[in-house]
Amino acid sequence: MTYKPSLWQKIASWIWPYNIEKVNSKVSGQLEVNLQYGQITIDSLAANYSFGNLHLVYREALSSLSFNYSKQYKVLILGFGAGSIAHIFRNELGINCSITGVELDEEIIKLSKKYFPPNLFHNTKMHITDAFEYMKHEKETYDIVCVDLFIDTNIPEIFQQKEFILHLKNSLKPTSKLFMNSMQNNEVLKQNWEEVFGNLNAIAVQDNEVLFHQN
Repeated sequence: MTYKPSLWQKIASWIWPYNIEKVNSKVSGQLEVNLQYGQITIDSLAANYSFGNLHLVYREALSSLSFNYSKQYKVLILGFGAGSIAHIFRNELGINCSITGVELDEEIIKLSKKYFPPNLFHNTKMHITDAFEYMKHEKETYDIVCVDLFIDTNIPEIFQQKEFILHLKNSLKPTSKLFMNSMQNNEVLKQNWEEVFGNLNAIAVQDNEVLFHQN
């Protein structure tokens, strides 16, 4: 059964965040399940991982899309986390989609299944593995690719390099859309992105910058 906070906990969380659980992860260090502004979030010690600021960033980025609601979209999420992006597609935008999720940290997936709606994993193929290794061998192409690969507030260097961006490019269909969450001062990533795609489009949201490419 999905955890449901009480009404008083939700009200109190608007004044002060309420911690529900802490777990130690070999990948992410200490993870916290918190109740903030009436919403359950998963956070590291330095950053939000799911359903907090990250959720707002991707909700604004994805709201820029026009969807065909009679179509089933094929979606790839690299850095699935607790399913925040999947929640936007399915529960907020109402998009019919099959999802392939890649997440290195198994502890986050366990927390997601404990605290968030079970439909995040319906029609979803999960791969608990490194995103770079996964993309090296991926042969499928997707309608929408969303990338959110952070350790705390940093994108590991390997995900900023041209080799990884080329793997992303190869996963796109002729009409695909690609989003990659980054911080606004990430000049290395932006330079490599522009060299691979020949252009640089970005959506600024708070302190983040979501790089965007559309075939």
